[in-house]
Amino acid sequence: MSLIIGYNFSITIEDQMYCDLIEGTTDILTIPFTKDSIFKGDFLTLSPISNPNKHADFEIIGHVRSVEDKNGTPIKKTMRVKQIVDDSNENVSSAQNHMNYLKAVDKKIDHKLQKLGDKIKSNLITIEEKQRLLNVTNAFLHDLECRREMLDIMNAHEAFEKFKIKLDDEYHLGIAIDEHDRRNDSFNYQISELMKENNTLEKEMDDLNHLKQYISNEIRSCKDEIEKQSF
Repeated sequence: MSLIIGYNFSITIEDQMYCDLIEGTTDILTIPFTKDSIFKGDFLTLSPISNPNKHADFEIIGHVRSVEDKNGTPIKKTMRVKQIVDDSNENVSSAQNHMNYLKAVDKKIDHKLQKLGDKIKSNLITIEEKQRLLNVTNAFLHDLECRREMLDIMNAHEAFEKFKIKLDDEYHLGIAIDEHDRRNDSFNYQISELMKENNTLEKEMDDLNHLKQYISNEIRSCKDEIEKQSF
């Protein structure tokens, strides 16, 4: 099945996508990446090729967003649409259905925000624990390096008398220092990765909060439309 979008552009999609748009179970339209000229208008006409007489007019109500592949190349674009219905009674029904859908999405967003918040808190606890272990390792490392420096500047007798260590302990000190260095690198890497993950999660939360605000505004608009049509 294909959908005609506008006058000279069509895409192949699954029947369910068109049905979901018509029935109001989704308001997201995703199309392959094209030049922005396709979005110059405020309205789209969607028609199934199998039945050109059956079509629905949709108003663009959200910004077009590029979806990128792993190399950062845009491969498709998404936009929010809202079906345009002329009949006043259908308008009320459409607005009510759209509002119900938005409320369901809003609940899903709240659930997602909760999960993201819990994950960020968990990462912060882990970062704090890794930082504590890193501080302990740094303290041991400093002590080991001081002991090795003492061996470098003192003779065997002075080192043994003052620090109860022998010159041949320098080899074992070197091994211990290398081990603590590797441990420090591991802790630093883990902390860095957790901080990067939190930055990504926080950005996702920001995007969801913006979407939540948009949905809240849309719900208010639906309520106003329903109240207006009721009178």
